[in-house]
Amino acid sequence: MITITTGGKTAANSLLLRVTYKTPYSTTAFTILQPGNRAAAALTGDLQIYIDTQSSTHTHFDIWTGAKPLAANTQYSWLYHAIG
Repeated sequence: MITITTGGKTAANSLLLRVTYKTPYSTTAFTILQPGNRAAAALTGDLQIYIDTQSSTHTHFDIWTGAKPLAANTQYSWLYHAIG
């Protein structure tokens, strides 16, 4: 599970976080995200986060914010599953 709490100022279209695998895969892993709390489940449209497949590698994946920034001072959680 990934859990973050945003600060007082958030940004749109920016790197939210990078998740590094404990053990690298032999190729770029296919990673699935699923909301883990109500705040994450409520993200729709321009507020959705996404995995940038262009910057993800066999060692990590990057989660980016959408066209609108996430709410300030809010905890978000996601479950993820990486298949390599």
